[in-house]
Amino acid sequence: MAKHAAAVTAVTKLVAQDDLYDPARHDELWMLRFVLSHAKGGVPAAARAAREHAVARFSNFKVGAALETPAGTIITSTIIAPTS
Repeated sequence: MAKHAAAVTAVTKLVAQDDLYDPARHDELWMLRFVLSHAKGGVPAAARAAREHAVARFSNFKVGAALETPAGTIITSTIIAPTS
């Protein structure tokens, strides 16, 4: 974690600007997940992925819908729901 502390802090600062950011839910470990998964794209890619995840997971986002985030990014759902 210490190795990636600066990137985690930078991603947190960017994501914290969004309405869906919740410090209780989006802790350092949550941010680290995106830092590690998007290492090639750096902080901007990690922050974008974290924002998109928060929108898809924590808003009233419907499958197949398009949504504009507070940052102005248009996201189209690619969530596949399991069938029973």
